[in-house]
Amino acid sequence: MVVVCLCACSHPDAFPSGDPGDDGPFSGPPPQRLTLNPAVDQAPSWYPDGSALLYAFDQAERPDLDRCLGLLPALGGTRQAEKCPIVDAGGDSTDVYEWAAASAGGRVAWVEQHGPAGFRTPSSGAIAVGSLDPVASLRVLRALPYLAPSGAIHATATHLGWLGEDTVVYVGADVVTSRACQGCKLDTLVIGHDVVTLDLATDPATLAIVPGTAGATSVWPGSGSILYTLGGDSQVFRRQLATGVVDTVFDFGGLGIARDAGLIGSQLTAVVGGRVSFGIDPLLGPVQRDSGGTLYLVDLTSPTPTALSPDNQLLRHAAPVAGRGVVAAEATDTAGPFIPDLFLYTLP
Repeated sequence: MVVVCLCACSHPDAFPSGDPGDDGPFSGPPPQRLTLNPAVDQAPSWYPDGSALLYAFDQAERPDLDRCLGLLPALGGTRQAEKCPIVDAGGDSTDVYEWAAASAGGRVAWVEQHGPAGFRTPSSGAIAVGSLDPVASLRVLRALPYLAPSGAIHATATHLGWLGEDTVVYVGADVVTSRACQGCKLDTLVIGHDVVTLDLATDPATLAIVPGTAGATSVWPGSGSILYTLGGDSQVFRRQLATGVVDTVFDFGGLGIARDAGLIGSQLTAVVGGRVSFGIDPLLGPVQRDSGGTLYLVDLTSPTPTALSPDNQLLRHAAPVAGRGVVAAEATDTAGPFIPDLFLYTLP
């Protein structure tokens, strides 16, 4: 199993350029900042046509740190829509919407989590599909937590994506609290277990574990295939869903552990190395602690990795998009804790 360390209804909008009434992005050299939040902005995900960007943001003004979904214009600017939890008007629990992903037809899937106020360890949740309309009805695809066919507990889901209009793919994961050492602060750890597909054409949605993906840290939907990464591994793998054939798309070797891989045409992006470690915890088993790394680009026609992010940044959850030549990611300064904002990185 593999873990990601989580660090600590609106926040200040992403920077407008020039005129305060302008909805355009903050101007400047790359990487371009998309959001500015004293709390966390994370998990960017593009609409397939590149028209807009979904993400999750903490409500910094709320002591319970509820988390909402937001929608940004493609290149940044004023948030166009948001969807926030409405189950906790009194602030007695921490309620989270995150990992939103849009299908080509405009359906939005996301993860809901609910737990004690101020904590990121959920007691209940769901994978749902619907729209960003705050009061629109939704369909619960799978209640959380559940015991997966692999025997692992899936208390949450990460890296949601769409394989066509009727199949959602994600990493099924557990959530625990742990200390990296005696006297270290208590961390909330997301432990990746399996890549999972949900078939929405059935009711209830049919769940299936993708074979060979135990310990997955990320997944990226392709055309009849998935890209995925594994804990402690420098390789990016691809599995053909119809045949089960698996190949190595690229091995980052000495650059370090690869995760958050995405592929657009022949351009592979991934977060590699950085503040990440892998080992065997006596209680949790295989553990990967991840507080960010460097964003790399590889053109598979002439595979030499190129760093896209500056040395003073740590990144997670990079998301490329077809047709725009950019990658969105959550990033923070190397000197501080991982409390990220969203940035845009330009492909050469």
